[in-house]
Amino acid sequence: MAEEINLPPVAPMPTPLTPKASWTIPLVLILAIFSLAISGYLFWQNRQLQNQLATMQTPSPSPLTTVPSPSGSPQPMAEAADPTAGWETYTSPKNHSIMYPPDWLVETSPENDWKAEVGVPKFSVSKNGYKIVFSFPTAFGPGICIFSDHPDFTNEFLDNPILAESKCPGGFVEIKAGQITFRRKSSPTPPPKEDYPQEWGIYNKDNNGNFVTVPPISYVVPTNYDQSTILEMDQILSTFKFTE
Repeated sequence: MAEEINLPPVAPMPTPLTPKASWTIPLVLILAIFSLAISGYLFWQNRQLQNQLATMQTPSPSPLTTVPSPSGSPQPMAEAADPTAGWETYTSPKNHSIMYPPDWLVETSPENDWKAEVGVPKFSVSKNGYKIVFSFPTAFGPGICIFSDHPDFTNEFLDNPILAESKCPGGFVEIKAGQITFRRKSSPTPPPKEDYPQEWGIYNKDNNGNFVTVPPISYVVPTNYDQSTILEMDQILSTFKFTE
């Protein structure tokens, strides 16, 4: 009879466990890459924004305008035309000088009147009933004109009737002749008769600032005078001077 042998029970072999896949590392890598991409995008966007702000804050330079330089040497400025160009000059025996246009005529006293102690030497320039008369008496009582810009014009001169009659109200015209200052009223003295010429007294400013008739100078003009000719007479008077 066969002998039964009892073997100890063999423990079953454990079934090997299949390792589970881990997502931790890939997830970290994905998050890291995503974070880098986001950071790069934000950095680029920030740079773009800074560039735009810089462009907006920096004013655009104005376009340059090229101005062509003048060719050649600079030209001198044109001088004002001389209103007395081409005029004649008269000098009296007593060294009074005046310039006048060629269409005006000069009349003068005889030579003896200039040399004698009596009489009134004079000369004049005239044209078509207009005349400027220059007189040089040896002695005379000069007239005076107190114009409206004089400090004493408002003075009534109750104690001096001569000065009271010497006021010259209304406008006036001032004429410069070198260092000499002449004045005349804006309108002439009315003539004594209708068919008489009108006469304009010319006043010379003395060293005291008074306007007096020294030397006696007058305009003689027709009743219906032409204003442009009066202005021409003013221009002639502005050339008057003492040559010595």
